[in-house]
Amino acid sequence: IEEEIDNSLFGTIFHRAMETLYTPLKRVPNPQKRIAELIGSQEVHKAVVDAISSDYFAGERVPEADYGGNLIIVRDTIEKYINNCVLSYDATRTEPYQILELEYKMECPFCFDGQRSISFGGTSDRLDLVGGRVRIIDYKTGSSHLEYRSLDALFNGSSDERISNITKTMLYAM
Repeated sequence: IEEEIDNSLFGTIFHRAMETLYTPLKRVPNPQKRIAELIGSQEVHKAVVDAISSDYFAGERVPEADYGGNLIIVRDTIEKYINNCVLSYDATRTEPYQILELEYKMECPFCFDGQRSISFGGTSDRLDLVGGRVRIIDYKTGSSHLEYRSLDALFNGSSDERISNITKTMLYAM
């Protein structure tokens, strides 16, 4: 067990907690009221603690009283992010929607020059149905990088220039 929780593990814990909270809401028409009831609830706390047990402690049940200071900060930060950002946003959507899928494996073949093809794939955090159209939700727990030098740099530039969240957004749009 690492002493520090890096960005990747923080995101994994957050994603697992969201999946736990939203799995019972899959295919429920207009879940806004039920989502609003989750805000600040013990269910959110339990989902985060369960995710910490699963992903940080490798499935071992460790009492919260044994959490170190850093882990308490991570737990509380994830809970605040879930309650104040995701749940509060989803609960206040006025358009009718339905959560279709969570942690959905996607693949999209792309053919170019008539001879070669490549498949793009990954896992989308959530798929919603809104007005007969699919909306792809991709939670972002790290810092946001929204500026880029050029389209070419996203694919051929240095690692600092290949900004994955912009590339993912373009692939989702495709």
